[in-house]
Amino acid sequence: MVSCQETNTYGSILTGAAVAGLHYGLDDETAQYLVDNRVAALWEAYTATEEVALDALGGEGGYYFNLIRDQFYAELDGAKSLPLPAEWSFRPPGREHDAPTPPNLMQRRTAHALSVRKRLGNWSGVGSGKTLAGILASRVTARRHTLVICNKAAVPGWSREIRSAFPDSVMRTSVGEQPQDERLYTVLNYEKFQQRNRRELVENLIAQGVDFVILDEVQFVKQRDNSVSVRRQSIHTLLSELEQCNPDLHVLGMSATPVINTLQEARKLVELVAGRTFADLDTKATVNNALAMHRTLMIHGLRYRPRYEIEITTDTLTVVRNELVDDLRAGEGVLQLEQTLLPPKLELVRPDIRPGTLIYTHYVDGMVYPVRSFVERMGYRVGLYTGGDKTGLEDFLTGRVDVLIGSKPVGTGLDGLQTRCDQIIMLSLPWTSAEYEQIVGRVRRQGSAFGSVRIVVPQVNLDHDGDVWSWDGRRMDTIRFKRTLSDCALDGSIPEVARISPKELEERGRVALEKWIERVRGGEAAVGVERPRLRIPLPPALKERLQVKVGDFTTLNNRWSTANSGTVHSRLQDDPAEWYLYHTLYREAREGWSEVPAVRIAEDLQARADLRVGDFGAGECLLRDALPDHDVVSLDHVALDDGVIACDMASTPLQDGELGTVVFSLSLMGRNWRDYLAEAHRVLQPFGFLFIAEPTRKWEDTTGLEEAVHKAGFELLPTTRRGNFVYLRGIKYS
Repeated sequence: MVSCQETNTYGSILTGAAVAGLHYGLDDETAQYLVDNRVAALWEAYTATEEVALDALGGEGGYYFNLIRDQFYAELDGAKSLPLPAEWSFRPPGREHDAPTPPNLMQRRTAHALSVRKRLGNWSGVGSGKTLAGILASRVTARRHTLVICNKAAVPGWSREIRSAFPDSVMRTSVGEQPQDERLYTVLNYEKFQQRNRRELVENLIAQGVDFVILDEVQFVKQRDNSVSVRRQSIHTLLSELEQCNPDLHVLGMSATPVINTLQEARKLVELVAGRTFADLDTKATVNNALAMHRTLMIHGLRYRPRYEIEITTDTLTVVRNELVDDLRAGEGVLQLEQTLLPPKLELVRPDIRPGTLIYTHYVDGMVYPVRSFVERMGYRVGLYTGGDKTGLEDFLTGRVDVLIGSKPVGTGLDGLQTRCDQIIMLSLPWTSAEYEQIVGRVRRQGSAFGSVRIVVPQVNLDHDGDVWSWDGRRMDTIRFKRTLSDCALDGSIPEVARISPKELEERGRVALEKWIERVRGGEAAVGVERPRLRIPLPPALKERLQVKVGDFTTLNNRWSTANSGTVHSRLQDDPAEWYLYHTLYREAREGWSEVPAVRIAEDLQARADLRVGDFGAGECLLRDALPDHDVVSLDHVALDDGVIACDMASTPLQDGELGTVVFSLSLMGRNWRDYLAEAHRVLQPFGFLFIAEPTRKWEDTTGLEEAVHKAGFELLPTTRRGNFVYLRGIKYS
C-alpha cells in the first residue's frame, strides 16, 4: 500500500483544479487530459526505451512541462517501488520450478493506480498481462473479497492464474455460503447476470462484502444504443449498491477493444467503470467526438501496447476461380458469399493444415461442418470452439486433438492457445481490425511456446487478363485500414477511413462484381439485380415491388386472417419477404396510433419480472424491448433475430407449463385462431396469465372472443376498451 503522503502527492498531481484557476484559460477536464495524454505518451516511450522518455524530461520548462514531469515521475516511482506481496508466486507455464516471475511494469502501474484512484480502466493490448495486473491489484489494495466477472470460457483461466499468483487464495466459481477468509475470489461468468435469479445473485454478493470488482473483457456489457440489456442493468445495479454499502469499493474494467462498433459503446463502458455519467460526450461518428472519447478513456484508464517478441508472418494464398461467378451472383447476403468461397479456400490451404493449427471462421452456419469434415478426411482429429460448442479447447491444449476450429468466441477472454498453437488459418475473416487483433492476440501473448506465429489468409479471385475481383481482398482491406474511429478513440490516431459495415461492403462488392462481368464480357451481359437482404423497414424500392406482388396492408391482413396458420407459416418460411413487408407496413400504421398494445400490456407486466413471458406473434419484438428485465420468449412465423423462435403459433416447441404469461398483441390472426388459445393453455403453468389485445373494429361484440377464451380453460377478468383496442385478461384455471 502507498503512504498517506504519497497518496496526497499523487492526488494533487491528477487534480485539474490546480490548473483551472490559471490564466491559461483551460477548464478542469481539458487541462487534466492534456497532462494525462502527455504522461501516457511518456509511459509508452518509457516501456519501449527508457532513455528516450527520461531524456525528454531533462532540463527546465514551463508550468505544464513541470506538471507533466512531476506526474510521470510520481507514477513511475509508485509503480517501480510498489511493495510486492510476500505471497506472490506466479510462474509462467513450463517454468513451474523456477523462481517466481516478478510482475511487469504495466501490472505494477495498474496496482499502484488502483491503490490511489479506486476505479480504473485498463485498455492495454492483447497479451499484455491484464489478468495478472488485476490479481496483483487485489492484494496490493488489501481487498478481502474480489469478484471477477468474465466470459464463460475464461473462468478456468482466471481460477488457474489466481492460484498461480497467490496459492493461498480461496477460490470459488459459484455463490453459496461465504468462506470465513480474507483472501476470497469469486469468479463468475457474465451469463449469470441475465438469468432469472439475477436479483438474488446480486443481493448475495452485496451481503458477502465484495470490495473489488474486476470486469474482464468489459465490452461484454456494452450498450450499442439506448436500450439497456438485462446483463448490463444487473451489473450496473450491483456496482451501485456495492458502493452504497462500501465507499471503498474498487473497480477495474479491462478490455483491449473498448471501442469496436460505435462511440456509444465506449461511453457506456467508461461510465460503468468510472461510476459516473458522461452525458456531454457526443457519440455521433465524427473525428472530434472520437478524440473526445480518447481523452475520456485516457483520463479514466491506462493503455499499454506491448512490444511483442513473437514474430508474426502473414501469408496470403490466392487462387483464380472464374467459374464461380454465377454462384457468387446468385448468392444472397454475406453468408452465402462465404459459403460459396469455402470449398476452393479449403483446397487452397490443404497443404498448410497440420497439428497445432487454429482454423478461424467468423460465420458458423454452413461453414463449421464442411471444414470439420474436410480436415477429418485428411486424417486429423478435430475439436470445436464456437458459440454453441466449446468442447474442443481442452482436448486441443492437451494434444488429444490436432486442429481446433473456432469462431468469434475465440477472440475474447481465452488464454492458453499460445502454448499449443503457432498457426492460424483465417478461412472467413472478422470484420474489424480490433477483432482481427484479438484473434491473433490469443497466440501472440505472454507464455507463448513459440518464437513465431504464421497467419494464413486464403483469397479467391476472379481474374481476367489482370482485371481482378476478390471478395476476400475487400474483406482484408477493411482490416488493413485499421485507423478507423475505433482506433482514434482508443489511441488518438486520426482515421484514414471510416469503418465500413458488412452490408455496405457486400453491396459495394456486388456492384464491383457486376462491373467486372461487364468488362470481361465486353458489356454484352445483362447486369444482375441484387436481391437485398431483408430487414424492417424494407428499402423503398423493394417495398414497392413487393406491394405490387402480394398486396397492401389490408390485403395481407385479410390473407393471413382467412387462412390456416400452418399454410401461412409454410408460405412465409419459403419466402419471408411477405412477412417483412407486412411488418414494414405495420410499423408505418403504428405511427398514427395513440397507444401501442404491446407497450400497454408491458406496463401491466413491469412489476412481475418473476414471470416468464411468451409473446405469441412477436413481430419486431416490441414486448421484449419494453421488458428488458424479463425473460421474454418471442415466437412468430419468421424470426426477426436469433432471439425469436420461428414456428406456427398453434404448435410451438415450448414445454407444458413452461410460461407464466402468454401475450397475444394483435396476433390472433388465422382461421384456426382458437388453436392458439389451446396452445397458450398448454404452455402456461397453473394460474398463469393470458393477455389479449385486439382491434375494436374486429370485435365490436366481444362475446364470441370471450366465450372462446373461457372454453380454452381460462377464467376471464373484466374486458376493457381503450381507444381503438379491446383488452382481455384471463387466468388458467384448469
